[in-house]
Amino acid sequence: GTCPRPCSSRLGTMKATAAGALALALGSHVKATTEYVGMAPVALCCSNVNSTIKWAKLQYDSPQSVDDVSMAMVEADMVADVEALGSWFDFQLPESKDDGYGVVLTARVFDEKLYMPTETSWWDDRDLTQGCCASRMHVHDRSTNTTIVHDTSDILNTAMPDVATKGNSHTFDVSKEDGTTWVTLDVQYLNYTLNAAGAKADGVVVFDAETGVVRNTADGAGWYDTPATSGTLAMDETSTIYKIQHGSWDGAGDSGAAFEQWHQNGVLRWTGRDGVSYMAITHYAHHEAVIMLDPWVYPTVEGGGEVVQRFGSPGIYNATGGVTGYHHFGLDESTFFFDAVHNVHYNPSSTTEKLLGQETLTLYVNQVYYESGTIIHPETDFSFVAEFVINPQRQQDMDGPITDAVFDTDYTLAQLSFISTQQGGARNIGNGVYISSTGIASTAINQPGRLDGMEVVDIDGGHISVDYGTPNSFYDSFIRVVVEE
Repeated sequence: GTCPRPCSSRLGTMKATAAGALALALGSHVKATTEYVGMAPVALCCSNVNSTIKWAKLQYDSPQSVDDVSMAMVEADMVADVEALGSWFDFQLPESKDDGYGVVLTARVFDEKLYMPTETSWWDDRDLTQGCCASRMHVHDRSTNTTIVHDTSDILNTAMPDVATKGNSHTFDVSKEDGTTWVTLDVQYLNYTLNAAGAKADGVVVFDAETGVVRNTADGAGWYDTPATSGTLAMDETSTIYKIQHGSWDGAGDSGAAFEQWHQNGVLRWTGRDGVSYMAITHYAHHEAVIMLDPWVYPTVEGGGEVVQRFGSPGIYNATGGVTGYHHFGLDESTFFFDAVHNVHYNPSSTTEKLLGQETLTLYVNQVYYESGTIIHPETDFSFVAEFVINPQRQQDMDGPITDAVFDTDYTLAQLSFISTQQGGARNIGNGVYISSTGIASTAINQPGRLDGMEVVDIDGGHISVDYGTPNSFYDSFIRVVVEE
């Protein structure tokens, strides 16, 4: 699970088993998969030059490398594929001041419906981050070719009536529980308890996908407040293991690193194979994924909102926002740490040999750093995909001193062919094989010639890509239509 220097070499665990042995481990018959992956251009301002969702067709059958995956853009003359996508082929995103300019920043397909958050308030004063805030949620039903629109701003006002400044930031999740489909919104808001000027802090809101009615947490609250529920103002290493550190410093703090607390950019709720329900969030500025017991399933007295696993390299801060050190949760080497990360994707049974059959999350790692003495070396050419085993550990079950090692876990890393310092989302499709979006547009980070679209990568350094056709940002690889599996 280590990332040996230099990271420009091929990474990951070498695969020793043959494809037949892997198929045997997974079951007597593994079905081939055909899926279509949507590329919805991110809209971050008042209009979107490209407002069409285009699709890449993937076909694979227990792939051992990128050589076992075929990927191509779906074109109008591919009749069977166009028919499989139906009204979503070349789907036109909303594009008006009233409907919003989508997507902000991604979309989802769930039960024959396409969910698209859009922004209508770029003309208002903006106190929150770039990437925030979607004010509408369009839901297009492919079976009836009709669309309903939820007013996300009204939903947040209902859920968070005492919070003046807030918005659906970056992303969302869609899931079904007991026959009801729920939308889980990533939220940013201004927290005046942390800082009188208003610190940019994070939360989560859940609402009914059909009615727009807010779902209260198990404690009866309208929303989950990250710093209030899972955070601490403590500044020592031990106290910031099972709690997410927050602070009252001004602005970005002395380090300049704490510009937000903590730029939450991924959210996911699921029930594991053991029947336990979890929620995961990712933090760009705290460089980690955090897993907790789902506060919509468990009240606080039963552990709702309690952190049970962390994976990444969050900083440790003093009272003025200066960095005094770093945690290394789950990572093998104390000299290797993540910078920015985005998004998680749940796999109930990994097909990666080292992690085979275990529940995992896949995390997009925008950039890594190496530390040698007092010198920090950034990897400036490549982003990575990390897949790690879900290994929850409750603090109440721990004996003796608690260290970062409490969250040790197995993981793999795959090196992408590019670096994207913003956005990005990946998921596992085979034995150390992953599909990832290319993140922020190549033109935005001065990478002329880089493809903007999707890339399939394996842990031995192979990669194949498809290009949308024009420079655009693509937040994740989670917009998918599966027709065979």
